[in-house]
Amino acid sequence: MQSIIELYRDPIFGIIILCAIVAVVAIADYSRLKLKRKNKKHSLEVLSKKFEISNINEGIKQFAKTTANPKATLLPIAKTYAKAGNHEQAISIYTTLLDNLNSTQDKIEVLEELGVSYFDAGFLQRAKGIFLEVLKNFPNNIQMLSYLMRSYEFMGQYQKALETLTCIDEAQNLDSNQKLFDIKKNQSYLEAMLVISHNRYSINEKIDKLLKILASDGSVKALVLRHFKTYNVHLFWQEINKIEDVQNYIDILWDFSIQEVPFNYLSNERVLDIYRAKGFISDEREIDLFALEALRVLHKHSHLKGTLEFSYRCNVCQGVVPFYSHRCPICSSIDTMVLKVSPIGVKTLNQGSF
Repeated sequence: MQSIIELYRDPIFGIIILCAIVAVVAIADYSRLKLKRKNKKHSLEVLSKKFEISNINEGIKQFAKTTANPKATLLPIAKTYAKAGNHEQAISIYTTLLDNLNSTQDKIEVLEELGVSYFDAGFLQRAKGIFLEVLKNFPNNIQMLSYLMRSYEFMGQYQKALETLTCIDEAQNLDSNQKLFDIKKNQSYLEAMLVISHNRYSINEKIDKLLKILASDGSVKALVLRHFKTYNVHLFWQEINKIEDVQNYIDILWDFSIQEVPFNYLSNERVLDIYRAKGFISDEREIDLFALEALRVLHKHSHLKGTLEFSYRCNVCQGVVPFYSHRCPICSSIDTMVLKVSPIGVKTLNQGSF
């Protein structure tokens, strides 16, 4: 105790304590200043970006007011922004142009582009309103009718989409030079979606109506089969057993377990090939599709078991997406998505064979 008191009275000890306090205060002050500078820099960057956008918009407004023909310059710029996915800036330029154009024809052209930008950005109500406004002046504009139909479709208003499709059919009959629109396939798809989404139909009523649509147009088969798989699996297997080329339906059949597959009922070898690839059936029959044959051989001769990866490619635009869609989400073509399968990964499975 006496040594501690003597140490405390030692002037060198006091100097050490003082230096330590000064060091702590200096470090704390340095950290505070560094954080303050960082926050200030961030605030200035945010403010700079705000002014940058504001200055661009103000510059565009000033240019549009002082130029005799602002559309010739600003419309291509707005289209470039829209093509790059910057719909906010594109919409800003389009709306500025509308305020500074006198020609009705010019305004209609800009309105069309504005509606498409709203549509691509997901503002379907605004897009729909613009499409309707354009169609008041040009009711036979097939492009705007097509966008209006898809706006109704994406909003789940399938009856209105069908009514718009009727207008498209009439417009095509009036002008054979306009791009042909596949009326039958679009009609079958929209009718099927109307039935599936209708709350007042019973399950059996929906099935009856879907079977009638399917009988008149086989292009909706994948869509209808997906519905049957969920609500009437017995009917699903009946329809699947009739299909000669099942390659585009492998994704629908792949996720069944061995207990869920009615092997005693199935006579379609193309369907059974899928379950050979899964290891549910063990025999010597080879499979034509390479991805399935690779998995069959792997199951038969190795303890490592693979699976399939699915993707969907549009035959029109060649775009590839990882999810099923009856309408191409890129180019909006109907019934053009083709299933692509590839074996991936390996894992050990403990399940029986049929």
